[in-house]
Amino acid sequence: MYFALDTSQDEPQLRKLLRTQPMPGWVRLTYEREPNFFHAAATQGENQVVVARQNGEVVGTACRSWREVYLNGQPTRLGYLSGLRLQESARNRTGLANGYAFIKQLHGDGKVPGYLSTVIESNDHARRLLTSGRAGLPAYHDLGRFFTFAVPLDRSWPTTNRHEDLTVESATRMNFEEVIQFLNEQGCRRQFFPVLRADDFDQPCWRGLAPEHFLVGRNSDGRIAGVIGGWDQSTFKQTRVAGYAPGIAHSRWLCNAGLRLAGLPSLPLPGGMLKLLNLTLICIRDDLADTFAALLNGVREKWSHSHFDFICCGFHERDSLIGMVKSWRSLRYVSRLYWVCWEDGTDTFRRLDSTRVPHLEVATL
Repeated sequence: MYFALDTSQDEPQLRKLLRTQPMPGWVRLTYEREPNFFHAAATQGENQVVVARQNGEVVGTACRSWREVYLNGQPTRLGYLSGLRLQESARNRTGLANGYAFIKQLHGDGKVPGYLSTVIESNDHARRLLTSGRAGLPAYHDLGRFFTFAVPLDRSWPTTNRHEDLTVESATRMNFEEVIQFLNEQGCRRQFFPVLRADDFDQPCWRGLAPEHFLVGRNSDGRIAGVIGGWDQSTFKQTRVAGYAPGIAHSRWLCNAGLRLAGLPSLPLPGGMLKLLNLTLICIRDDLADTFAALLNGVREKWSHSHFDFICCGFHERDSLIGMVKSWRSLRYVSRLYWVCWEDGTDTFRRLDSTRVPHLEVATL
């Protein structure tokens, strides 16, 4: 097995690899990238796609990407390691070590000091292996738990009293510069919030996301109080149910009865798609719960008659906004967030301001 950067000829095999390698858990999911693998990869920023080949076949992949984010409040280019997939035959410690050795060579370009990465919390084997520091693997510094929520977008959606001093409306191209200014001014309080420019939204990194897909909450004085974007990625990223753990697979009908009583959508048959709307660039002035609630009501009103089954959003465990979503009926997915680095990224990690809450864009993971 050897490692190299992708070529255009690899694209069909990369999509096949994702279709056939589900992520483990009580529900096994495949994160597919139809019709073009690279359309989805571009949402992570500039990137390099690493492929593992064996006997001429692509048997594994990973993505090294980077974009400008706020690090301790200052614009800084930071990396992200994601999309690690290996066929069963290629899953061994030697292959993993050689793959990371290749990524370390790429890291020698000096573009970034370190990387963020997430690992499913329940995948103990992967977490132990990646954080072992053996075989030349980089250091994995734990930054805490990250929760991803899939909240049903139907009549069971929780509603709150309307905020009398707040109006919620869709953004327009006319006022989008103001929205971007707000996102940068308020977002920089979070660790790793992306640095934004209005013309970014005509680029592949935010493919399919336009000003009219953002909701803006304004106070009575006209100031922006909060912003939420709704990102439909179904034309280039899909989440499919590959199967369930044995106990659930044999009693899916009973689980579905309980889910319906709880106001949740039924578990789809294996092979079915999850119809997700990703909430993105959630930014609330002073993290006020009432403002967040008003914007979420706006999300429900704007998209409740769409084809989506769930809205998907994510928060670090220390984010004050997580409390409201945690109290709702939802499907949850828990990961660990890591700062990944070789020796040259250790000082940057040590200088991280621990009072700043980490931010991740679920839609770009």
